[in-house]
Amino acid sequence: MKIRGVGVVFTLVLFLSLSVISCSKASFSDGASGAAMAPAASPTARTFSKAASAQYAGRDMVMAEMEVAEESFASSSENGGGASVERKLIRNASLTVEVKNLEESLAAAEALAENMGGYVSNSDTSQTRVWLTLRIPTGKFDEAVSGAEAFGRLLSRSVSVDDVSEEYYDLDTRLQTRKILHEKLSGYLKQASSVEDLLEVERQLNDVQSEIESMEGRMRRLNDLIALSTINVTMQLPSYSETNHSGLVLPDLPGKFRETVSSILRFFSTLLMTVIVVIICGIPLVIAIGFLYWLSFGKLGLVKKLFAKLRGEK
Repeated sequence: MKIRGVGVVFTLVLFLSLSVISCSKASFSDGASGAAMAPAASPTARTFSKAASAQYAGRDMVMAEMEVAEESFASSSENGGGASVERKLIRNASLTVEVKNLEESLAAAEALAENMGGYVSNSDTSQTRVWLTLRIPTGKFDEAVSGAEAFGRLLSRSVSVDDVSEEYYDLDTRLQTRKILHEKLSGYLKQASSVEDLLEVERQLNDVQSEIESMEGRMRRLNDLIALSTINVTMQLPSYSETNHSGLVLPDLPGKFRETVSSILRFFSTLLMTVIVVIICGIPLVIAIGFLYWLSFGKLGLVKKLFAKLRGEK
């Protein structure tokens, strides 16, 4: 009985030992297989990420593409920073010139603009002044200003130069990045896998297109201001003499003398007429007043006698 009991116990212990060893091996093999499978999941994840990026253009992805494009242009500009960059300048001038003839000066200004390869963009005239706006190629700006000063006697002159290089190149860089982004969004639009993705990409595409159109309009205005300088010219006639629209008219001294003499004669004639009217109207009035006095208080004294009679009765 004792030998049989010991055998049973030994059998149970052996069975438990084998169970523990098999479980340990199984857990070890599971852990090893899990560790071996972990690296294999990375290519799959990357493949899924690329597919998702190709099919969906969310807002975060769009902004990331934009930042990458802008950094690319910024780095390219920095790499070429040693090269000379053309400066973008806007030149303006304002002149006031005293002239002898407005019509001739206006024709001379139009001819100057045409000879310089420019044009007159605006003009306004009055009896004594002409206001002009000349658009002249920037390369002939100084020559055009000197030509406008030669129209007559220069009264005032103002010249300004605005450096818009930073604004110009920054706008150009942002415009190029928006165009690259527009191309990428167009590609995403073709690969959209759902209606939601399609609407999102279309919205982003419309926003980028609006920005491109606005930047292109601003770029056209800058290019126009840079290529053609603006010269505002005011031509006026001398203020100390009589003038008309055709030009300078010298004072008419004989006419002025005749006008002065005529004014004096009119004054005395008016005074004489006043005296005559007073005499003609005053004499009858004086006579009427004298007659009334004679009737009332003079020799006849009717009023005087009436007052005397009333006092006597009392």
